[in-house]
Amino acid sequence: MTIHNLKSLYILELQDMQNGCSMQRDAVVAMRDAATDEALKEAIGWNLDGIDKALEMFDTILDSHGADKAHDQNKGLTAIAEEAEDIAVSHHYEGDRLRDVAICSRYRYLLHYALAGFERYVDYAETLGLDADLKHLIPMRDAQTEGLKKMDAIAARLMAA
Repeated sequence: MTIHNLKSLYILELQDMQNGCSMQRDAVVAMRDAATDEALKEAIGWNLDGIDKALEMFDTILDSHGADKAHDQNKGLTAIAEEAEDIAVSHHYEGDRLRDVAICSRYRYLLHYALAGFERYVDYAETLGLDADLKHLIPMRDAQTEGLKKMDAIAARLMAA
């Protein structure tokens, strides 16, 4: 694909993140299932709902621009998700709380990646005057920020216990 202008870059990046969100879902489910802290399970469940909403949002925005879903795999988010699942779920931990701290830590990587993307998409949409897209993107960006705050609070509580 040739990138001709800012809009084509914007579309490519939306397609890329749509694929990444889809690819990370199994790892996020595995982390939720491995968590023992109820607040952590709940927060990850809330974020799983956010992934599903993001996938719907990507469909809506891409459809409005006549763009297809991505055909290439988002290697960055996929690698972060695979590593998160490996470290947080597959390793042996001496204690559930320690595993839960690892899950918080690794899940934060996923949230930071998504937040960086949504911040950029909002910038692109503002520059391009895509107000209809902004109505979808701004709440998603804000949800990522809220997810990070929740994960930070849970991690701090778990580490202090």
